[in-house]
Amino acid sequence: DGDSDLITLGFANTNGGDAVTDKNFDYSDATFSGTVLLSGNVAHTIKVGSGTTAGYYEDEQTLAGSLSTTGTDTLVKDGVGRLRLTADSSSTYDNLITVNHGTLVLGHAGTGGTNDDVDFHSNTQFRIEKGKLEVAAGDTITNTVQGSATSSNNTKSMVGGDGTLSAVTIGNADNEVDTISPGQGIASSLSSTNSQQQVSIGNGTLGDSIGTFTVTNLNLNDGGVYDWEISDFDGTAGADWDVLAFNTLTFEGGQAFDLNIFSLQSDGTAGMNSGNTFAEKSGASGFKFLDGPNHAAINWGGFGAQSAGAVDNLFDINQLGWGHYNHHYGNWGVHYDGSGDFYLTYSAVPEPSTYVMVTGLLMLPGYNFVRRLRKKKSTAT
Repeated sequence: DGDSDLITLGFANTNGGDAVTDKNFDYSDATFSGTVLLSGNVAHTIKVGSGTTAGYYEDEQTLAGSLSTTGTDTLVKDGVGRLRLTADSSSTYDNLITVNHGTLVLGHAGTGGTNDDVDFHSNTQFRIEKGKLEVAAGDTITNTVQGSATSSNNTKSMVGGDGTLSAVTIGNADNEVDTISPGQGIASSLSSTNSQQQVSIGNGTLGDSIGTFTVTNLNLNDGGVYDWEISDFDGTAGADWDVLAFNTLTFEGGQAFDLNIFSLQSDGTAGMNSGNTFAEKSGASGFKFLDGPNHAAINWGGFGAQSAGAVDNLFDINQLGWGHYNHHYGNWGVHYDGSGDFYLTYSAVPEPSTYVMVTGLLMLPGYNFVRRLRKKKSTAT
């Protein structure tokens, strides 16, 4: 209650242990179960994580009680850490919730949860100025989710997780969310909407950077970005590489949608992938990254109706994050199966040592010719 409220929560994860690698990590010491009453008709800021280094992004504080207010109070999430809301606030809070930094998680911890207890009033809206809004597995959010009202602020807004969001528009215009990133954690730099730097921080309670995120009505607009992560070339969709599922998909603009390919290790940190990265992946044997129910549920916008086959014109692929850790570049493309699903295709490019070997073989006849010529000259002399 009061003006310019700022509460800094510095006791997140105080019970020790490694929250990223230990899937049995106990978060009881980082949970506050009482009702959170906001009063005074002002914006109230809860800041999680007072530092700025990578480790602070994984600090997590849970508010298990409902948000409550009788006025126009709003909640602002700040700090690079993670704030998780798990209660039903649908009858006690109906105002704006803003993410100014870090991650705001809606729903229970873990990727195998089936509870859908977190709920908000229909008037509650979520605005992401800088940071990520995650929906936990088993939870569905039907509220309006938007990016910054001023797209020129040069900060990045993200949505993702393992749950379901009813609708969102990914683009670079005012009120549009800049980036969609399935699974937990922040895959690319928040410092700039134009930055494609891979960071892989704040991977969450289970370190599950990779996941399946569902948006019932998904709109892909000009300037939007999909941060796609893969850890195992021979793995399965949703477990070893990201999947973005939808019921209806709309290509709102006429420009190719940006797609970042990021390489991960199994613990969620950036690094070289496992599996046979020289194996060719073609057609529907590639990596499913967009999972839709049927062909008729896609509005192709300015691209015009597409049939089964290569649809590289729909996506602008950036593979710098992949090539940096795997030390070679392959040819990535996009295949549409004609029924609503999109696959990333891949053909390997030989390593530099292979080029050296091939070049040496090609030069061998010329070397032998020069050698014979010199021998003839020596004999003549």
